Amino acid sequence: MTNVKNNLLSVDSVKLSLPLSHVKIIDEDILSTRTKLVVSDSSVEVIEETKLKELTKQLLFDNYHIRVAITSRFNFQAQTHIDQLEIYLHSKACEYNYFKGLCSETIEAVYDRLMSANVFYCPLSTFMSGHVNDIDIKQDYTIEEDRFKELTKKLESEARIYKQIGRGVKRYSKTGNIQFNSRPTSTISTPFLKIYDKQDEALNTTDDKSAFFRYYIRKTDIENIKRMECTLKRPEEARKLLGLKNNTLEELLQCNQETLKNALTYCLNKNMTKRTQVKIKQPSIKTENMTDTLIFTTLSLFIHELNRPYTEALKVITDQFNSKQMKYKVKKRVESVYMEQFTDDKKAVKLERLDSLLNEIGWGSKFALYDSARK
Repeated sequence: MTNVKNNLLSVDSVKLSLPLSHVKIIDEDILSTRTKLVVSDSSVEVIEETKLKELTKQLLFDNYHIRVAITSRFNFQAQTHIDQLEIYLHSKACEYNYFKGLCSETIEAVYDRLMSANVFYCPLSTFMSGHVNDIDIKQDYTIEEDRFKELTKKLESEARIYKQIGRGVKRYSKTGNIQFNSRPTSTISTPFLKIYDKQDEALNTTDDKSAFFRYYIRKTDIENIKRMECTLKRPEEARKLLGLKNNTLEELLQCNQETLKNALTYCLNKNMTKRTQVKIKQPSIKTENMTDTLIFTTLSLFIHELNRPYTEALKVITDQFNSKQMKYKVKKRVESVYMEQFTDDKKAVKLERLDSLLNEIGWGSKFALYDSARK
């Protein structure tokens, strides 16, 4: 059996917005209202959300950084500009507790580290009451590489197909990593989701990501770790999928495991075709006999799920036995169940009729000319 260890779900990253009037700026060389980013005004979006992150400032810590910016957004309800401090929080700020993610257990330490940078200050209560969006939820699994590649290959084959740019599935055959949609175009109906090899990302890259993992994480702790991660880009998505009322950080971190799992699986299933389940028709004549029930189930699978005729099912079943006497006994038992349960089954009758015609014209016959020529 495949060894799959499911770890707890948590928030991997989130954009936190604090009213600038509730924040004290300490280092104006890094944060200043003179260099605030006007994201939107009353008529137009000035800076696209996808490009905003590139214009932010970096607060540097040991082998990772956190981006921050002062922004101005037009509030249509109040008909005025709102200045905010925006903080791009992520689980690297949890340092040695990276795999726990952003949660009620780790958030105060993250807050303390931000305050220790002496760039800005706000009370913890202000920090926790800040508004959140662009939320990434993650769950880690322990899966061997070959099983992981089998999994993502199956997901790729069953994914929904889109014609629009930025929509649909993309799988990387070398790593087995798979991605659904693009982050910038993510919506609640076509959410961004990726499943990827965390061990490969941590150990086989040469950038800052690799440096972080070498510094904080033991190799044994990341062995065979694979991650599934989704993005809830907008506040309304968090309200619908997580049940947030005020979209605050405190509210987000109070979400239980079931709520986070439901959001993650929602995003997965939105990108997949419906996973069909095998359904066996109920026997027309009830029986408590175990052998007859197993025969009935096998015949139902062949006829109603595989679209194969009864005669093919009969051959498959009898071929499992070597002795002629046993083959005969089994054949009689299967024929008895078929006559009792399937003589009025329209699908079974249709398949038998078609199979008879195919045999009549010689398709698949051992006497076919093609087979004779090959011999």
